[in-house]
Amino acid sequence: LSITAPAKREGRAMWLIEFVRDNNPSDPIIRKGFVEFAEATEDSITLTALINALGRLTKECEICIFTKAKGILATLDTRRFEVWQSEKWLNASQNMVKHAELWEILTEFLARHTWTTSIKTHSFGQMMETELRTWHRA
Repeated sequence: LSITAPAKREGRAMWLIEFVRDNNPSDPIIRKGFVEFAEATEDSITLTALINALGRLTKECEICIFTKAKGILATLDTRRFEVWQSEKWLNASQNMVKHAELWEILTEFLARHTWTTSIKTHSFGQMMETELRTWHRA
């Protein structure tokens, strides 16, 4: 993720999924991609990256979501998005949740899988940061 904080500005994020097929853990498959916006917030970029990553999964999976976006992580950990969904994407103040359309899509993808979250560093962290810094849209 190239930006932090709620201010809108140019930013990009990289997503990566590692999975195994046919119960063959010795041969993991890696898929990755980038999202880029001329003007967006950390949360909207993170949500879009998660949607892009989860959209690649065609079968029910056990997933661990790693992110440095603390607000997104907190919302996932507390499952606050499920309350928002039940309240038609209105928050406790009866205002529309920020990025409700992205949360709605993400909620649909998460419902297909068993998932947990982590803010810890994972084995791809350094590689992803390097690729994110050097990636330029073709």
